[in-house]
Amino acid sequence: MAAGLSRGPRTAVIPAPGCALGILPYMLAAITGLAALLHTSAAAFVALGIKLAFVQGNSVS
Repeated sequence: MAAGLSRGPRTAVIPAPGCALGILPYMLAAITGLAALLHTSAAAFVALGIKLAFVQGNSVS
C-alpha cells in the first residue's frame, strides 16, 4: 500500500500477487474448518442460518 502511494501504481502491482498467495492458505483453512464444523454440528448450522437471516433482515420461518 505504501509503495503504491509513494511510487505509483506500477510499483504496487508487483507485490499484489504475493499478498494474495500469502492469504490463500489461511482462507482455505478457514473455509475448510467452517465446513467441517457445520457438517458435524447441526446446531451450529442452524445457529449460523438464523444469524445470517437476521443480518440480512429476513424473517426466520
